Amino acid sequence: AGLWQGMHRQARVSELRSNFVSSVSHELRAPLGAIRLMGESLDAGRIADPARQKEYAHLIVQECRRLSSLVENLLDFSRIDQGRRQYCFGPVNLLALARRSLALMEPYAAERDVSIVLLEPGPELVGSTASWDVQAVEQALVNLLDNAIKHSPAGAPVNVSLESMTAGAAVRLWVEDH
Repeated sequence: AGLWQGMHRQARVSELRSNFVSSVSHELRAPLGAIRLMGESLDAGRIADPARQKEYAHLIVQECRRLSSLVENLLDFSRIDQGRRQYCFGPVNLLALARRSLALMEPYAAERDVSIVLLEPGPELVGSTASWDVQAVEQALVNLLDNAIKHSPAGAPVNVSLESMTAGAAVRLWVEDH
């Protein structure tokens, strides 16, 4: 039975890796394709309107940032898998972190006609701090927001909230899409 379980587990890991590679390839193809098309249009002189040129340049920069984020996520996954990811815990203002993450994703949400709504936390969380790895939590929140925005219909809100749990000993941070 042990051999069978080991083989089954290995097959499952192989399937997960294959799905992961397929998913990453898809996530990289979309921004690369958009950058290529907009760059080719600008290079060929097909976009004469200066306002439209500026819009294309802005979108190219935005897609490059998204690609950089995807690559950084891949590197982090690799570091985590190899046990080399170092976390740096320190005091973090939770509400400020949430607001900063929302501000980072606001242009992407506006482009997709999705609104991001921070549901104001209770007074116990205003100004409170926790010991978190700020970069890891911010990256996780940005990833959740990216997925929520990407999969929400136009005009839909994406809600974000912080809730104090178990008399302030824990905090729940959640993202809700529609």
